[in-house]
Amino acid sequence: MKLPDTSTYTDFRKHLAEHLKRIRRAGRPTMVTQNGKVAAVVLSPEQYESLAEGASTARTLEKIERALSDIRRGRTVPLEKAAQEWRKKYGITARRAG
Repeated sequence: MKLPDTSTYTDFRKHLAEHLKRIRRAGRPTMVTQNGKVAAVVLSPEQYESLAEGASTARTLEKIERALSDIRRGRTVPLEKAAQEWRKKYGITARRAG
């Protein structure tokens, strides 16, 4: 992502349409400041979607790494045993295929 632009709250409010056009056109977010501190960051829908997808991917990769770590450390249960425990816990009777 490109470095963000900065705007004061007052300027952003006064020139909202222009700022929104620039955000989409330039592909850069804008940090809106209030009393000298960043109060908000405004992104285009495309930038937001990209960040959201990246965060989702990072969470998925973290879960995969945790699972691989469990496998390497032998913290696993055979599928049939896990299924039996699950059925017992939730009171489900097994159906036979066929």
